[in-house]
Amino acid sequence: MKLATLGSNKSVTTINAIMTELLTDIKPSEIYVYRESETKEPLYGLKDVLKMLGISSEIHEKVIGEGVTPWREKISQDSIDIFDITPGRKYMALISANYSHAGEVRYVYVKEEENQGYKIFGYVPFEKLKIFRINDGKEIGINPPPYTIGSLDKEAILDVDSLTALYNILKLHGEVKLKIGFDYVDDMDDEFIKICEIRSGRLRYKEEEKIKEYLKLDTIFVADTNVYINLGNRIRKLFYEKEKGFALIPSASVYNELEEKLESTQKGDNKLVVFRLGMDTYKSVHRSLIPEVEKTEAGEKRKSGDVTLKEEAERLKGALPHNVMIVTGDKGIFISSHSVKTLQLKELYSSKDYDIGEFLYCLSFSEYYYEGRKKLKIELNEEGKEVVEITTNEDYKVRVRTLDPKYNYAKVLESLREL
Repeated sequence: MKLATLGSNKSVTTINAIMTELLTDIKPSEIYVYRESETKEPLYGLKDVLKMLGISSEIHEKVIGEGVTPWREKISQDSIDIFDITPGRKYMALISANYSHAGEVRYVYVKEEENQGYKIFGYVPFEKLKIFRINDGKEIGINPPPYTIGSLDKEAILDVDSLTALYNILKLHGEVKLKIGFDYVDDMDDEFIKICEIRSGRLRYKEEEKIKEYLKLDTIFVADTNVYINLGNRIRKLFYEKEKGFALIPSASVYNELEEKLESTQKGDNKLVVFRLGMDTYKSVHRSLIPEVEKTEAGEKRKSGDVTLKEEAERLKGALPHNVMIVTGDKGIFISSHSVKTLQLKELYSSKDYDIGEFLYCLSFSEYYYEGRKKLKIELNEEGKEVVEITTNEDYKVRVRTLDPKYNYAKVLESLREL
């Protein structure tokens, strides 16, 4: 059968439209992509990705040009079975819906989009997608994707967004559960699990709302080491205000403390994982400023600790025309800091709105935290067995090893990311 869709400036939406249509049990032998102009990102590699799912399909990319007239003339020349008009510009979609000779015209509706459509396929939970047949207005059901072929490499490197996608895809096959060793994560309650829950937003501090309030009052923040460890990449949004930008200043004392801990903590000490997570966040959030933070005068010893952090905040307060505030989870700093305002993060509550990719990323450090190098695995109830193993290498990259070749969607996602 022949599937068609529209080319977009960012090919990711075109790829997502094609991949989403596979969830309706179709196996196209030909795929047509209609574009306004040539693209720097042709979809040659998509053919190989489809083969991973057992689908052999020829991909044709057709450049029509700009304007209503050429689209009306050319879009009707091909015989198409299903035309997905989700990506592309509005006039392209309208003309394709009205003038193509497609048996079905479809549109994928995303609830609460917020640019999620520009993420990798699977990032948006499938319960937030609806596929409509424009011809009669009926909704088309979403089914699990085809199983992957057995000859694929069992290992893949995934980023956080791709981990989210992997989890969502596996959920289409049934209930999924997370395990570390022989224990289910939902039944575990220790410092490591708590950190991962906070970093992903599964647990949140009530005081986070106060940060948003202080942002509106033109406040500049300095964060303690425990903030980077606990909040993780949620820091990016938490300390960001649209009109004023990112309001968290990197602290040299925090960087020095994390570096010292990483150098002095012995391998095998589970605290090493905690400091790795903190440094990972610090470098991710302040990447461009790391060279400045690392600078010291010749012969000068790098300073760290609570006193140095407070001194940094006091210098900022004297140099900037802003309110300056220290954010910490340490009660000691909260009590002892009088010259600079301090906000202590202390009261936690549960949230259903959390980032499963960040949760999986954090949990992937489990083999370095628990004795016996217990690894994170995903269990699929449909099979009654573990289908995926997730670990982290020394470069903070997540390595996914597929345990059942039918569910090697990690390799599919890795390949999609490379397109």
